[in-house]
Amino acid sequence: MIILQVYVMDNIVMPAMIRPVVFFYIILILPAMPQWVLLLLGFATGIILDSFDHTPGVNAAACTLLAELRDTVLRFLKPGEANDIIKPHLQYMGLRSYVNYLVFMSLVFHFLAGLLGYFTLSGLGYTMVRILLNSAVSVILLLVIDIVFFYRRSKAE
Repeated sequence: MIILQVYVMDNIVMPAMIRPVVFFYIILILPAMPQWVLLLLGFATGIILDSFDHTPGVNAAACTLLAELRDTVLRFLKPGEANDIIKPHLQYMGLRSYVNYLVFMSLVFHFLAGLLGYFTLSGLGYTMVRILLNSAVSVILLLVIDIVFFYRRSKAE
């Protein structure tokens, strides 16, 4: 079975079906900036990973799409604050909105990268399971990263 294959990356052993990525978190937490700058940063982030991962353009396309969708998704999740600048962090958005934001963006990234990476629809069921598992593990890791490095308790506590 394919699940029994193992990736060994820097002494971390993981099943072949699960390969979470968290580098696109950089695009998700950037402050408000012009759209063209965000698109360039998204493309640069993806192309840097593509150069190391030997996947020509897959991560660049997925990261550029995330950069394009980011502001729209943030405005959709916080419609009452359309005129205000929305800071994409847990303490500003609240747990529910922030988790929805991470889940949607992770699914978009993994869906596009998964379909472009395999470039076939023959194993669509297997690909969808991989996309869902990778997204779930990525969201959990992103939440841990946000809580450990960026979450600050209010001074009232």
